[in-house]
Amino acid sequence: MAPPPTSTISPIIITLVLKILMLVLLLASLVVLATDTATLSLSFYTTFVESKIHFDDVYTYRYVLASIIMGLVYSVLQTALSLYHIATGKRLIIGDGAFLVDFYGDK
Repeated sequence: MAPPPTSTISPIIITLVLKILMLVLLLASLVVLATDTATLSLSFYTTFVESKIHFDDVYTYRYVLASIIMGLVYSVLQTALSLYHIATGKRLIIGDGAFLVDFYGDK
């Protein structure tokens, strides 16, 4: 019976790729949100009104923008920490601190 094949890709590399993917997707959502407009068409008896609405006209979208920016900052921080771990072989945050940063950052 042959031994099971060993994985050649390190979990650290997979984590780094996923963090970079998260960064790219957050940037894409930021671009989509910032450039999105809608046209509101209203007609009253004899008058026809059109108005363009941007993302900053709706308060809820401002909160979405803030959460995207916080996600970008967290993603850049985590990517930098992963790159440091891959380059040096050591973690920058020693002990349980790294787990706490990951736990509270994901919240």
